[in-house]
Amino acid sequence: MSAGRPLSFNPEQALGRATDAFWAQGYEASSLQDLLEATGLSKSSLYQQFGNKQQLFDRCLEHYTGEMEQLLLQLLQCAPSGRAFIQMVLTQVISETQPARGCLIFNTGSEFGQGEPQVAERVRQGLGRFRGVFLQALQQDQAAGLLGPAADVEALADYLMTCIGGLRTMVKTGAETRAMKSTVAIILQALT
Repeated sequence: MSAGRPLSFNPEQALGRATDAFWAQGYEASSLQDLLEATGLSKSSLYQQFGNKQQLFDRCLEHYTGEMEQLLLQLLQCAPSGRAFIQMVLTQVISETQPARGCLIFNTGSEFGQGEPQVAERVRQGLGRFRGVFLQALQQDQAAGLLGPAADVEALADYLMTCIGGLRTMVKTGAETRAMKSTVAIILQALT
């Protein structure tokens, strides 16, 4: 049995480029031509490697979620405390320059809502994985005595995810950085 012709492209790079295209434009606005240009693939190579547009998008969401989760975990490991990690992430969120792309997972949730159950589930999974990192940060601080023993870290993790979603939306709409810095300060006060 023949192994077939070797790939003349790097699938991970092509997936990363497709992810960037969806991230910049959203699912609906990303045409097949946009995806072919972004990846540098022919139509047949794109379909053979990734399937149809929906299948490619699903793989891109998983790719993005994995990369972002790893980045968050690395930042948490390097931070002196969970609170310092959370402050760093919030500061990065409000520092995004225009045109702000936001977060692919939050963007997808806004674009699809509950309209496509498979996509909605992928968004829930992605947000759950991100939430898990914030929960870990809060638990570390609670174990170290930096967060009170009565603090409901599960509720605080949900609160942080909601705040991050709101901040990302505000950044995308061009809200003033000064106002968002005040909001970040209030968010951090909730973690005492």
